[in-house]
Amino acid sequence: MPNFSTENWMGGRHPTGAPSYMEYTPLLKADGGVPHLTPEMAFERFLPPDGFDGALTPGEVAYVRLLIDHARTVGKCPVLTDTRTLGRSAALKKAFGGAHVLLYRNPFYQWCSYNQLYLAGSKYFVETIDRILPHCGQDKFLRDLALLYPGANKEPNRKTLIVFLFLHIYLYYRNMDVADLMIDIDMLTNDEYRVDAEEKLSAFCGTEVDLGGYRPSICFSTVNDLDMNEMRELLNNIPDMFMALDQSPDGPSPAGQAMVRKCRDDFLEALERYRHYAGFLTRYVFGRDGLKERLDVAQGIALTRRRERDQAMVELNAAHAAQGRLETEMAFLQQERDLVSGELSAARAELERLRGGMAAAEAPVAQVMAEEQP
Repeated sequence: MPNFSTENWMGGRHPTGAPSYMEYTPLLKADGGVPHLTPEMAFERFLPPDGFDGALTPGEVAYVRLLIDHARTVGKCPVLTDTRTLGRSAALKKAFGGAHVLLYRNPFYQWCSYNQLYLAGSKYFVETIDRILPHCGQDKFLRDLALLYPGANKEPNRKTLIVFLFLHIYLYYRNMDVADLMIDIDMLTNDEYRVDAEEKLSAFCGTEVDLGGYRPSICFSTVNDLDMNEMRELLNNIPDMFMALDQSPDGPSPAGQAMVRKCRDDFLEALERYRHYAGFLTRYVFGRDGLKERLDVAQGIALTRRRERDQAMVELNAAHAAQGRLETEMAFLQQERDLVSGELSAARAELERLRGGMAAAEAPVAQVMAEEQP
C-alpha cells in the first residue's frame, strides 16, 4: 500500500499527497485484508440486489460501519469516497444517513480522461464499463444497455463512447434526488461558485474545506467517427427515454431531468469545441496507417513494464516484511541475551557473596582447630 501513490499513477494528474489506501493500515487483519471487505463489492454489487432503491447486503453494512466507527474512534469526521457508490448511494443513505455529495464532471472531459489513460497503458477505466453492466440486470435500463453493443466496450471507439455516455448520464440522473449537494467540478474555477461549495462542504464536515487548488484539465479523444447531428439526435432522446422508464410513485425526478439536460448540453458543447480546435490534429495523428498497431505494441510494452514494476514492488514489500521480522526477532534475542547476562551477573555476585560467607565462617573453625593442636 505505501507504494501506491500519486507518483506512480500513470497520467492521473492527482495532487501530491500521502500514499493511497494508507488510511486502511490500522484496519488490516494479521493475515491480510480488511474485515468484511470482499472483491465482489467492487463490481458485482455495483447495484443492491433489488436495484437502486434496494438495501445494502449485511457484509456491505458491516464494512461501511467499520470505516465510520474507525474515523470516529480517532476523533475525525468520516468522509467516504468511491466512484462505485453511484449505484448504492440511496442504499448507503438509508443505512447510515449523513450528507451525500455528488461530484459532477462534464461527460466529454471524463471520457477524454478514460481515453488518454487507456493510451497511457491503463485500460482499467474503459474496461470498468463491461465489468459493471453485466451485474446490473435488476435495472431494466442498465440491462438493456448491456445488450446494446455486447463485447464492444474493450477499447475507446464510437460504440464504447455511446455506452459510456448512457451509463454516466443515467447514474447522474438516479443520484440527483439522493444527493444533498451537487458540485460541478468544472465550475470550481469560478471563485463565487467555489467559495459557496467550500462553505457547504465545511458545514457538512465540521472543518474548513479548501478547493482553491483545483486546476481544470482536458485530455484527448481518439474517437473521430462521430457525426454531430447524430449525437444531438441521440442525446436529445435521453430525457424522454428516462422519463418513460421512471416508475417511481412521485413520477420522474425534476432534478434528475434537469441533470440529464445539463449532461447533454455540456457534452455537445465540449465535443463541438474540441472538434473545432483539435479535430483535424486528432484525425491526422490517429488516422494514419499503422498507428493503432503501434499504439497496441506500445501499450503492451507499457503493460508489461507495469506488471514487472508491480511484481518488483510485491517482492520489495516481502523483503521489507522479512527484514522487519528478522529485526524483531533479533531485538527479542538481544533482549533475551541481556536478560540472561543480567541473571548470570547476579548469580556470580551471589556466588561471590556465598564464598565470602563461607570464608568468614571457616576462619573461626580454623582458629579453634589451631588452638587445639598440642
